Amino acid sequence: MTETLPPILEAFGPYGPVADLHALADDVRLLWQLPMRYLHDAVEPARASQQEPETPLDSSFAYVVNGTFNAAIRHEERAVGACIFVGVPLVAFRACRQIASRMDLRTGLPLCDDAQRLVAFPSQLPLEPEWHGVHDPSAQAMEELARFEATAPSENRELATFLFDIAMRYVTMHETMHFVLGHARFCQSELGLDTFADVSDERRALDPVLSQTLEFIADRHTVAGLRTDLTDGRLYHEWCRDTPPEVTVEPDVWRRRVLVAALALVSKLWKGDASWQFAEFTHAYPHPYERVAWMLSGLVEMSPPTARADLQRCFALTLATLERNFTSPLPYSGLMEDDLSALRVGGVSQLDRSYEVVRAKAIEVQKVLYRTYGPYYPGV
Repeated sequence: MTETLPPILEAFGPYGPVADLHALADDVRLLWQLPMRYLHDAVEPARASQQEPETPLDSSFAYVVNGTFNAAIRHEERAVGACIFVGVPLVAFRACRQIASRMDLRTGLPLCDDAQRLVAFPSQLPLEPEWHGVHDPSAQAMEELARFEATAPSENRELATFLFDIAMRYVTMHETMHFVLGHARFCQSELGLDTFADVSDERRALDPVLSQTLEFIADRHTVAGLRTDLTDGRLYHEWCRDTPPEVTVEPDVWRRRVLVAALALVSKLWKGDASWQFAEFTHAYPHPYERVAWMLSGLVEMSPPTARADLQRCFALTLATLERNFTSPLPYSGLMEDDLSALRVGGVSQLDRSYEVVRAKAIEVQKVLYRTYGPYYPGV
């Protein structure tokens, strides 16, 4: 780009140049505009400090051309900046179209037969978590989307759009939580990190338990926010307020099930120096299945007791269809089966153990980080 970048965005230089998306066609521009709008809406109310409650922080957001990470955020004294890999909306859009085609719009669940058993399709659809070799994002995005549309399933296209809205809200809210809850400023002030990045070698400077706990905290607050967004109709998609007429279950149940599907799907698309086992606190990030299971646990705890069985069934069906009816570089089945076997034989689940570890660490650090390093939000 020829324009002068805001100074704070220069900190994202290691993540590649800022992506120029001016040439995107109008019919695809919204895919990239939506996350930026969500970032802006979440950050804009922040103020410099409680002593300066009328002083807004300068905020800057951008896409960058680097496929080795997902997103990053930097919190300075009077400014905040965030960047997202330019491929994130494309990857998420394709994946949402794929999974929606094998869901039942009426129930919000994966397709099941008359006996309520998961439908196993004869062929698997690919979930592709990468967009490689990006050098001209606008032109390449339109080419990729045209190529995808030529063979993409046509079932439940609008459900796919709703899933995409939820997924982009998750991505941006999760990154914003690292700012709101003080994680970014803490790592900059105490560890000398230039930015707080999801999927970055810099995160190895953190104690792995603390690093995984910061993801746990941000995810937990994000899930709480998404739950409220869907209850109060805060997302942009109209189904956040008026469910489609085909739906045969209560609107809150339907939206909750679609939320679970979106979260499980996003877990299949994460990058990162993730653990290969559950409760493996030697990496900066937990195993992706472990992380989404932590989110489900939080969602269960936030929901009324009557919702617990439905949430667990929805999660099990969604993970089952992702494993059985789709291909991805990140299979979960083996680890899940090993953990269930260990639980049956020895009464110990590593998944439960890791949840106890990060939850205890979160209770220890989250309020201190928020009060010491977080920005000021009037009225919060």
